[in-house]
Amino acid sequence: MGLGLSSLFQALYAAPVVLQVLMFGFWFGMMYHCLKREGGRSSWIYILIFLNLAGAALYFLVKVLPTIDIPQIAYFSRWTRQAELRQAEAEVRNIGKAYQYIKLGRLLYDLKMPDKAAGAFATALDKEPNNAEALWGATVLDLDNKQFAAAREKLSLILEVEPDFRRGDASLAYGKVLFELEDWPAARQQLERDIKRWGNAESYLLLARILEQEGAYDRAKSHLETMLARSQGTYEFQYKRNRPYLRQAERMLNRLART
Repeated sequence: MGLGLSSLFQALYAAPVVLQVLMFGFWFGMMYHCLKREGGRSSWIYILIFLNLAGAALYFLVKVLPTIDIPQIAYFSRWTRQAELRQAEAEVRNIGKAYQYIKLGRLLYDLKMPDKAAGAFATALDKEPNNAEALWGATVLDLDNKQFAAAREKLSLILEVEPDFRRGDASLAYGKVLFELEDWPAARQQLERDIKRWGNAESYLLLARILEQEGAYDRAKSHLETMLARSQGTYEFQYKRNRPYLRQAERMLNRLART
């Protein structure tokens, strides 16, 4: 029957260092997710810092688990987060600034209510047309709906207002949108800029695809080899996140080697 609960706890106690590493990895992953998703002004950052592992567990249950695309979880999250939703709606009514609408929009998006989220982000943009967070929220919805032309306009404005927005997320998204729109010169220029500034693995791959269709096979191979070499020096969580692109790069290199 395998390890019972008693044996399991004994095994964990016998390897405290490993357990501590796992706990720190979990906490660090939640902090990274929070900074990327919520931004630097979120109160969740303080919860994660002061409550440590308990804060990480709470953040996972409240902010990460509801985003997992399982119908039962989405329904459960709506039920458990009703108080949070009521509070966000009250803040919109009582304060009504762009920040409150952005907060509400994020929550509605997490709860799988995209139409209402779009309305919240639109109201935020009416109040502050150049608000990067509001533009990003609206862009995410555009990307979900494959409305690449609309996303292009918003991403262009985000990068104009805040070039380093979310540590390169907007830069990469802009390159991907230009690629989807088949605006090859603009896509190539943006992807080269993104590689120079952020080194996103997906940018290397997309740029290599453009170069391949242009017949610049040696340059395409050079970018892919650089991407694979750089990936060896990244943190483990970054390497795992980029693993699908690394595999595509390896397959593409094998194909280019035969040309």
